[in-house]
Amino acid sequence: MTFVSEGQIFVFIACVAVGAISGVCFSLSELIKSGLKIKVLGVITDTFAFLSAFIVFQAAAYFFNFPSLRTYMVVGVFLGIFLYLKSFNIILAKLFKRLYNIIRIFNRKIGGKIKKTLVFIKNRIKTAITAAKRKNGRWKKVNSKE
Repeated sequence: MTFVSEGQIFVFIACVAVGAISGVCFSLSELIKSGLKIKVLGVITDTFAFLSAFIVFQAAAYFFNFPSLRTYMVVGVFLGIFLYLKSFNIILAKLFKRLYNIIRIFNRKIGGKIKKTLVFIKNRIKTAITAAKRKNGRWKKVNSKE
């Protein structure tokens, strides 16, 4: 049995990158789980996240011609997931928080005016329909005794 050490550092770096990409799958899993109240569905989303991480690893192993599975590869994938969750995930969370605040301010300043305009238009249309029904004689009272 021969031990080949050529290119192992590049394989390790690729595994860390695969782990970072797989971290996106776990973030999506957490996002979906936050909206679910049934724990079984949360387990299913985690299972899909692990399966997708495995598929990404297998695709990278095939594409980059990795040697047989070694411990440092698994460590690299988990290190990539950890680094993603501790760095880029936080950056994305701050970005989404800023985007949420911009949308909230926009909604507060302009959304209220849009809502008032839509309610005004709806009331005008409702009044026009009521007047047209009365004019055509198709208006009947529901509680009338005939």
